[in-house]
Amino acid sequence: MVIGYDMRYNGTIRYYQSSGDAELNEYGEITEPVGTDGWSEPISCSVQTVRNDNVRRTADNVERVCSFIVLLPASSGFDFRSRNKVRLERHGEDLGEFEVITSELVSTQGRIKLVV
Repeated sequence: MVIGYDMRYNGTIRYYQSSGDAELNEYGEITEPVGTDGWSEPISCSVQTVRNDNVRRTADNVERVCSFIVLLPASSGFDFRSRNKVRLERHGEDLGEFEVITSELVSTQGRIKLVV
C-alpha cells in the first residue's frame, strides 16, 4: 500500500546512461563517452544534505567531502539496483557528480532512496 501524499521537490537528478564501456582516467572519472552515452533528462527529486565539509581552499577551487540523501518517485524510471553515477542540482545550484553508495526502493511511500 502506498501512502498518498505529495512529495516536495527541491532539485533534480540526472543519471549517467552508458551503452558500452567508456574511457576512464586514473581517478575513475569518465573522460570520453562512447556511443550513446550521456546524462539522462532531469528528474525532480528531494535532496537532503547529510554532510558538506569544505576540506581545503585553493585559489581555483574548493575540495569538499559531502554526502546527500536523494528521494525520487519510483515511477521516474531510475534503476535503483544499478550503481549509477548521478549529477545533482538543488535550488538551481549544481552540487556536482556523485557515485551512488546505497539505493533502495521504499515501496510503502512509492519512492527510491539514494545515498550519494
